[in-house]
Amino acid sequence: MPELPKVIDLKTSSRAKVLVAEDEQDIASLIEDWLTEIYDVTVALNGKTVVQKLFGSNRKRSFWM
Repeated sequence: MPELPKVIDLKTSSRAKVLVAEDEQDIASLIEDWLTEIYDVTVALNGKTVVQKLFGSNRKRSFWM
């Protein structure tokens, strides 16, 4: 019996991650829509959220922005 070709499910395969940092919700949503089919997209609408997404909210860090 011939071997069947492997099927890659994009929803479960590991994809590159992209963090979109944009303070305008409409623009952030548009960028997210463009990228979401290819990348694992996370949106941050302000600097504090960017830092939390990058470094985690449980870790204490000092940043001046």
